[in-house]
Amino acid sequence: MINEIKRYAVLIFGRPIITKLSLPFYKFKAKIRTQRVLNTLSNTGVLLQIGCGYRPFSNWINLDIVHGYADVVWDVRKSLPFKNNSIEAIFCEHVIEHLTKNDAAKLLSECLRVLQIGGVARFSTPDAEKYILSYAAKDDFLTATTFGRKDVLRMDIINKVMRENGAHQWVYDSESLTYAFSKAGFRIVNKAEFGVSAHVMMCNIDSVDRSFESMYIEGIK
Repeated sequence: MINEIKRYAVLIFGRPIITKLSLPFYKFKAKIRTQRVLNTLSNTGVLLQIGCGYRPFSNWINLDIVHGYADVVWDVRKSLPFKNNSIEAIFCEHVIEHLTKNDAAKLLSECLRVLQIGGVARFSTPDAEKYILSYAAKDDFLTATTFGRKDVLRMDIINKVMRENGAHQWVYDSESLTYAFSKAGFRIVNKAEFGVSAHVMMCNIDSVDRSFESMYIEGIK
């Protein structure tokens, strides 16, 4: 019934107006859902995905700043809303480049705080080294059809990964992201391969369509 009413309202008033009017309602629902999830969360063994987007995982706590698919709607520039030593594994795919360097450092420190002893945090992000080396060598990487267009210049692709129309704040190579993990206090930091993780629940869950440009770093508490 509610969906029918919404459909007719969209036909009459247009989707932009209905979306604007309904946003406070959906934000309220997301806030209630977030609080309910946090109130019933286990003190140990939690699997957390940071930045789930449109790809939530079953049996995980899916966190995102945008309501919709997230169990917990949260801005990771704040402290994470989880207890100390309560999270077993953290999966964070193509999120850290959207944060400033300082906010990324805070997030890694928060990940360390909430992880159990021996817990694993797996982060992936565009590999800036791969882009820069490809530009210098003039190889085929920057002109690959995986970027979705054939008519852009190589420097356009460099600018895209560095800026992403203002959405990207800081990019990393494996050295700089490994250093950020170590500085946050992780006991062990390793560069990982696509689909391969120190934690069994994070094996083979990386997005295939981002693998061509990604690097993977794991930190163990």
